[in-house]
This record gives sequence, C-alpha cells and structure tokens, in this order.
Amino acid sequence: MTYLLRVFRNQALSRLTPITMETTRTIVPQRCSSTASVRDSDRKWRKSEYSYFLPIQTRWSDNDQYGHVNNIVYYSYFDTIINHFLIKHCQLNTDIKASKMVGLMVDTSCLFKQPLQYPDIVLAGLAISHMGRSSVQYDVAVFAEKPSTNSDEYPPCGGNYNSALYQTFQETASAVGSCTHVFVDTQTNRPMPLPDKMRHTLQTITISSSKL
Repeated sequence: MTYLLRVFRNQALSRLTPITMETTRTIVPQRCSSTASVRDSDRKWRKSEYSYFLPIQTRWSDNDQYGHVNNIVYYSYFDTIINHFLIKHCQLNTDIKASKMVGLMVDTSCLFKQPLQYPDIVLAGLAISHMGRSSVQYDVAVFAEKPSTNSDEYPPCGGNYNSALYQTFQETASAVGSCTHVFVDTQTNRPMPLPDKMRHTLQTITISSSKL
C-alpha cells in the first residue's frame, strides 16, 4: 500500500496524515482515549478511592502457562463486582425475558502493575466516576493480599472500605480499569433513563467531583 504523506507543522505540533487510494482504508494515528483516561492520575491505584469491595477467589483455570492470572481474566473480575453491586443493591433484573432494561458494556480498559496468581484471593474495588442520563462509568481495581493473610476469614459478600478485614489487602492495586454501561430498553434497544431508585443507589458510591 502506498501512502502520500503531507506534513502539517505549526508552533506546537506536527501531524502525519496518510492519504490513500479511495479503495483503501485511511489509517489515522491517534491516542487511545480510554487508556489515557486510566492513566490520568495515581488516584485509581489507591484502595481508599473505592467505595465498594468484593473478595474474589481466583481459580485454577485463571492461571496461564506463565503461572499468573491471564490478562483477560481481569475483565471477568470487573464484571463480577459491577454486576454484584447492581443485582444486590440496585435490584437489577437480569432475566432478559422479564426485565424492561438491560445494561450493555460499551467500553472497557485495563492497566496492569503486578501479576496475580492462583490460589490468591483478590479484592475487587468499585466506584462510579460518571453517571449520565442512561450511562454509568465505573472505576474498578483489583488488590492483592498482604503477606501472611488468613484467607479463611474473608466475608462472602461485598462491603465498604472501613471493614477491618479489607485492610488485609494491599493499599495499591495490581490492576485498574474503566468500564462503561449504557442501559437500554429491551424491546427497542434504545438508551433509556436510569430509574430514580437505581440512580440514588449508584450515587452512594460515586466519586466526589473534587477528586476527579
């Protein structure tokens, strides 16, 4: 494929714009905004920034041939804590035949700092960074156990940061991510407003604007 490159220069930047034949695909270099948003500060790596927590037992099948939890498994941890909160506290009905609303995951990203491995128990953390008319953006993180932790004492359900048991996990996350749900009508597949009760509950774990 042959590209004709035009270089546009100004005082601040230079940009390369590939020009292709009309039958080929134009490739425009750009920064991935979803990943950039995760890197915007160190805030998301701190356990104290999260409002809801859920211990998750890693599985034997989570490990890959390199002996640590495979990268795609982290997204299942994110899904687990998000839906745990929605089902347990927002009364989200996941029966697609009976529910009038369903959440579609339209954007996800993850950054890694250190590996996890089976048989660790990890602590997933959740907070809401933005809530729109029909969308919710979640900040999520996974924290490793501190050394010499007695895993038998972990509670089976979610809780808040003040629980003493949650202090047995590292203060800095092993991985952080961002996920965005858009809630749509199950019949029309069009975005619909978040129910008032659900919005109120989500606000209880929403990050203060002063921290963003």
